[in-house]
Amino acid sequence: VSMNKDSKAYWKGKLFQAEFKGPDGKPQLASNWTMRVSHGGLQRKITLPSPNQVEAAELAVRFYRTLKRSGSWETAEVAIGRSPALPGANCSVGDWIKGVSELNILSPRTLGTYTYALRWFAREHLGASGAKSRFDGRGGGAKEWHAKLDSVSMIDLSPERIQRIVDAYVHRSAGNPIERRRAAVSVRSFVRNARAMFGKGILKRLPCAITPTPFTGVDLPDTGPLRYISSLNIDTIMATAREELREAKPALWMAFLLGFTVGLRRGEIDSLTWTQVRFDKGSIWVRVSERFEAKSDGSENEIFVDESIMSELKWWQSHPDCKSEYVLPGRSKMPLTYSDYRCDKTVFDPLLKWLRKNGDDEQKPIQTLRKEFGSFIAANGDIHVAQNQLRHSQISTTASYYAENRRRIAPKLPVPELQVLNPPKEAK
Repeated sequence: VSMNKDSKAYWKGKLFQAEFKGPDGKPQLASNWTMRVSHGGLQRKITLPSPNQVEAAELAVRFYRTLKRSGSWETAEVAIGRSPALPGANCSVGDWIKGVSELNILSPRTLGTYTYALRWFAREHLGASGAKSRFDGRGGGAKEWHAKLDSVSMIDLSPERIQRIVDAYVHRSAGNPIERRRAAVSVRSFVRNARAMFGKGILKRLPCAITPTPFTGVDLPDTGPLRYISSLNIDTIMATAREELREAKPALWMAFLLGFTVGLRRGEIDSLTWTQVRFDKGSIWVRVSERFEAKSDGSENEIFVDESIMSELKWWQSHPDCKSEYVLPGRSKMPLTYSDYRCDKTVFDPLLKWLRKNGDDEQKPIQTLRKEFGSFIAANGDIHVAQNQLRHSQISTTASYYAENRRRIAPKLPVPELQVLNPPKEAK
């Protein structure tokens, strides 16, 4: 006997609980019930706000009738008790980004980082690389590109689809172990940042109608050991930097020192002001200000600086080219976007070229300066000193990158006694 879609009996038999992978990797069922419904050539999965199957069937009838009558997915969602201000079960990537943005609980830079990661998955889902015009912020190319990515339905970014994207991205570099590790590190970062768009603090304020959320239970690829292995000759690059940069390009020389001998991150160098340089104590104080937001609570700390570096800072402070409250020259106002820095054109771009020319072929040469700093501190001090100077919140982070075997023990080749006592005679 066929049943009418306006009946609870019909929907009770059609409802299902979505399955997703839990934190332990085992399949779990969502608590609320879900319906599949088609309208206007589109089929959607609508998670109903009830764990009770009978009540969920009533809501399904109400949703279906309202959708058929009004033709509006949003109106139908309001009919089952969802706020029109909240992204519904059929929301797009752009809808969710807009909703999170309007909560005003993330800094512009953090929101930008999370947004970029979520759009990256939308791009991979579409299999689109985009034209060069996607970088055109003034001509409208970037806006068109973002609109394309933002149109992707959140339902399409299911945990299963996200997992396939992650696995496929790493598999592209399977033939090259180094490239595979880089891909694994990158995609882990994308997952963590995009997943943060669905964190507890956000979902408490912006309930997500999609269950499970896109990144629930997604397995991250193994990166293997991430310990930093220095590829630079410290003495050589320091001498070269002093010779080529100090007099000719003093701002680049100071940026080099702040990364290489103080261990500051790029954003910290960019926003550093003279009030943070404590000449009387021989230290630099990294702290949150109107111009800067620390990466984490642990990032706010005092960094002890060698006397020779403090002398260079004093020399630079009195230099004719140093005319700002900031240590390095750049735009007068701090940018708010996640990818833009105040000193990009004046300092960072030319410094990147110089570093690459002098043997730093890493993806992020300025970050390599900080890694060299950490490697030096760990080798000449101990892991606890390195943690403090690098301002890592957890010592495990420091250990994973910089811990080395303190005792170097290995088999050696024995010296043949006869050969020592009776050295070979010179040929006549």
